Amino acid sequence: MARIARFSRTTTALAASLWLSACGGGGSPTDSGHQRADSYVMTPFVANDAAAYSPTLAAAPAFQDAWGIAIRPAGIPGHFWVVAGNKTYEYVGDVTGKTVAPCTTAGALCADLAPLAANTVTFPGWPVDIATGNPDIANNHSTGVVFNGTATSFVITQTPSAPSANTTSITAGAKFLFATNFGAIYAWTERKHADGSGYDRADTAVKVFDTRDDSTDCGQFYGLAISPTSDRLYAADFGRDTRGACNNAPAIASVSQSFRIRVFDKTLGGDGRLQEITSTVNGGHAFTNPFAADAAHIVAGDVVPWNIQLVGTHLFVMYAQVQQDPAQPVGTPWPANEVHAPGAGRLAEFDLDGKLVAVWNDGGTLNAPWGIALAPADFGGLSNTLLVGNFGDYDDGGDKGAITAFDTGSRRAVNVARNPDGTPLLIAGIWGMTFGNGDTLGDANALYFASAPNDEADGLFGVLRYPAP
Repeated sequence: MARIARFSRTTTALAASLWLSACGGGGSPTDSGHQRADSYVMTPFVANDAAAYSPTLAAAPAFQDAWGIAIRPAGIPGHFWVVAGNKTYEYVGDVTGKTVAPCTTAGALCADLAPLAANTVTFPGWPVDIATGNPDIANNHSTGVVFNGTATSFVITQTPSAPSANTTSITAGAKFLFATNFGAIYAWTERKHADGSGYDRADTAVKVFDTRDDSTDCGQFYGLAISPTSDRLYAADFGRDTRGACNNAPAIASVSQSFRIRVFDKTLGGDGRLQEITSTVNGGHAFTNPFAADAAHIVAGDVVPWNIQLVGTHLFVMYAQVQQDPAQPVGTPWPANEVHAPGAGRLAEFDLDGKLVAVWNDGGTLNAPWGIALAPADFGGLSNTLLVGNFGDYDDGGDKGAITAFDTGSRRAVNVARNPDGTPLLIAGIWGMTFGNGDTLGDANALYFASAPNDEADGLFGVLRYPAP
């Protein structure tokens, strides 16, 4: 797939030295210890470049463009799953005062995917860099990831990898599903040993959908969500790839773009592929774009679905403004290319059938928003707010702040996450965000994030905490 061009971001030098920065300002109450209630401290755990980002856990050279992040609920053993490049990376721990095996120190984070040698799962069939013959992770990216807790949903068959104790095939519900920007969806599962001593696992995922299998499709998935009962999977399609990378791209160049949310059933077909049901949900009118004058005919400058995520029992769609295609007439949208500018994004809330619940009033604060998370009651001045990460903010100077906080009652933007000096806290290329589960996967009042500094050439997994006064 051709390089996904976006508006110019920071230079390499700036990305390395200023990957966490701030500008602007604003007032906020302080707590009794004279600490700002809306200020937070960041800790980097994993990065591809140790010299540039000083990760406290590890440097992973292939950890490029860290994007989606997902965890299991408390009480279910598992890992932080962070997707980057053509793999996932898995970590456990970081729970205050608690030692989580295989970590040996209380409060520590560590890598683990026993019994496999590496803490990664690879996505097979990845587009190849013609020059090197290796997977092309510069232009192709894993994006969204979700956990499926229902054993009878999204059932797949795969073979565990050595040295798993039992390498006979597993047929079970996928534990995690993953989206990619080239239109493929992957799934992965595991099998617990009968005596409870461990798991049989595969070190690769299984492809369960690929838009390139349909010469008139060529969609590009930038986000993924799953319903509370795991009966539906939702994907944000950021437009058809009409350039040379997708098969039969010239034949679909004149087809109306389909920037939309797509819906898939929990039951895979006999061919092991997801079954799309978009046309049958809400009478074929699910997730109608509330911001476009003509949702069926998107033009450059419209905001279109860029990510979708479940928060509580509703689905939130983050919209990004689509660029003008420089090779086409004025008004032609450029799929997979978002605008970075203050106000170049919107947020809408839908029910599980794609019926609009509300448009949230961002007040022009959103800038290519992607990640979203609901803050708990003990997250400082931003407690109980809905947090939205602005991927584009760092690029244009970030005068609005990287993480916008919405009041959940009024559905209005009310603040941003800040540094201790009151300036907006910025994280270059912030993507996925989630709070820990308070059990084995992070503290419940700590915000874990994945980001892609240096124009997505680098990757970072870290955490934001409200420090004790």
